[in-house]
Amino acid sequence: MEAKITGLIGSKEACRHSASPAFQNAMIRKAGINAVYSLFPADEKNIESVMKSLISHPLFAGANVTMPFKEVAARIAKSRDDAVNTIAKNGGKIIACNTDSAAVKRMIKEGFCGDEKNARILLLGAGGAAKGALLALLELGIKNIFVSNRTKERAAHLAKKYKVSFAQWEDREALAKESDIIINATSLGMKGEIPISADALSKSSLVIDMPYAKGATPLSAGCRKRGIKVFCGKKMLLYQGVESFKIWFEREPDERTGWLSILCALDSIKIWIIGMMGSGKTTTAKRTSVLSGIRFVDMDDIIEERHGPITRIFRERGEEAFRDIETALLKEIASEEKSAIIATGGGCVLRRENVEIMKESGIILFMDAPLHEIKKRLKGSEVEKRPLLHKWSVEKIYNERKRIYEDACDGKIKSGEDVISWLRKLEWK
Repeated sequence: MEAKITGLIGSKEACRHSASPAFQNAMIRKAGINAVYSLFPADEKNIESVMKSLISHPLFAGANVTMPFKEVAARIAKSRDDAVNTIAKNGGKIIACNTDSAAVKRMIKEGFCGDEKNARILLLGAGGAAKGALLALLELGIKNIFVSNRTKERAAHLAKKYKVSFAQWEDREALAKESDIIINATSLGMKGEIPISADALSKSSLVIDMPYAKGATPLSAGCRKRGIKVFCGKKMLLYQGVESFKIWFEREPDERTGWLSILCALDSIKIWIIGMMGSGKTTTAKRTSVLSGIRFVDMDDIIEERHGPITRIFRERGEEAFRDIETALLKEIASEEKSAIIATGGGCVLRRENVEIMKESGIILFMDAPLHEIKKRLKGSEVEKRPLLHKWSVEKIYNERKRIYEDACDGKIKSGEDVISWLRKLEWK
């Protein structure tokens, strides 16, 4: 396959903070494509020459375009709409696309359970991202849309242009209470600001929080805390990037590779170590923490700190109560901003919900210790500390769980194996 050049055209600031090269190049490597995704910083004075120079290059396949250069991209591509964030070269012709629009449509399809055409929408923002989101809503046949923005004139203009309703910024929280889907397309959140309080939202609503930052934005964090379904900006970055990839290379990328790369690039990846009791999860996670500087978390230690000995929880409240505590802690760790390597409890994979939480926030590695090694470690006082061993044999638990561990994990590690060396083997690292 002939080599291809793709990349991001944007301001120096946008290029400096972009996570796009990390995950796009990871997906390119995984697919075995002869291509590269690079950064093309520009300013108001040279943007036209930068864009025209790139387009004329014989290896150029396309690029993402950020504000404030979307209108220039639309003009060069002769697009009737200025809501352009991606361009592609096809047979010498430049095609203008909006992958934000495709990403928003996908999120609504995946996350909204009701009749989308009758949904009530509150759209916050009036820039390029808001236009992309609005196009998606209209293409889905949704008509009950309110647009609100800090700069009233911009929201009023956007609402008039696309024949939807305008709402005052001061009224957004009252409107949010009655809305089925809330889309934050403002830049608020990237620097810790809050476009709208999660407390103002209905628990049954769907939130699409488009801007991304290291860790969780205040809106995404607030929604998770209240149990509101939210698609964060990192997921938005992935979904629109997947659409760009398909346009440029005409094939499906490996999304899992892309997602892990985004988490790693934004320093918010969680490395979950799963496996049998006595397999060496804690020892390996601690050693990896020392070698890498990534924070170490032991779930069982935290549970005992907060709720008392695990044996007592099992005895007095039962296994189901313990599993509820475990799930709540998983959610808490997953939503924290910084990267971490976590030694999980042996039974945390028994709930499918827990596996989904771990996959969404990072990578799952199965500590695949052989049964004879586990049995050597689980003797005497170690048995007393493990409430399940009071009822069942190690063999029974091992045989019941091994397949569950294998199905849940992204990869296996052996007892004593260096996790960092193992991670470097991955395409996304």
